[in-house]
Amino acid sequence: MKNRLAIIIVNWNQRTLTEACLSSVMPQLAKEDHIVLVDNGSKAAERPEAKADLQLTMIQSEENLGFTGGNNLGIQWAMDRQFAYLLLLNNDTEIEAGCVE
Repeated sequence: MKNRLAIIIVNWNQRTLTEACLSSVMPQLAKEDHIVLVDNGSKAAERPEAKADLQLTMIQSEENLGFTGGNNLGIQWAMDRQFAYLLLLNNDTEIEAGCVE
C-alpha cells in the first residue's frame, strides 16, 4: 500500500498547541503515513513552524475557512493522493504512544 494514513490538523492562531500536537504525532508515523497541516489564515506569528519533513505538508489558506473548511482542504489533498485512511485531529490533541498504530 503506497499511502496508508493521512492525519489532518487545522490551525488557526494557536501555534503552541499545534506544535505540541505535531510533536506527539510525528514519532508515530509509519513510512506510508503523512500529516497534512492546514493553516486557516492565521496571523504570521501564530502559524506553526513546520520543519522540512517528507511526511508533512502545510497548506496555507489565505482566510479562515472555519474548522470544516480547513479540514475539507486537507481531505481533498489526501484524496487526490489516494490515502487509504484519514484521521482528523483537533490541534489541541496530543496522542499517546500506539495511537496511530
